Amino acid sequence: MPMNQIIQNIQSRGFSVQEIVALSGALTIGFSHCKEFISTLYNYSKTSESAPSYNPRFSQALRNACANYNKNPTLSVFNDVMSPNKFNNMYFQNLSKGLVD
Repeated sequence: MPMNQIIQNIQSRGFSVQEIVALSGALTIGFSHCKEFISTLYNYSKTSESAPSYNPRFSQALRNACANYNKNPTLSVFNDVMSPNKFNNMYFQNLSKGLVD
């Protein structure tokens, strides 16, 4: 989703841009359940198996990590694969490299 659409979407829920940034920053120490993003990893479009914003090796790693999500809906992956337990800006650095789910 383009950033202006994300901002409009979240502002419609009563959040400011500053709050959006703070919430996004929290992703650096969080995780995502595979079931929430699995549709971006398989048959994304006629020309791409996964979302084009993903680094190809990263999307393959996510497919491997989430392979059994149907049997185990609690399967999850870290949002920041480089430093998952540290509050830093790696999430944002990884975002531009396609290394964020």
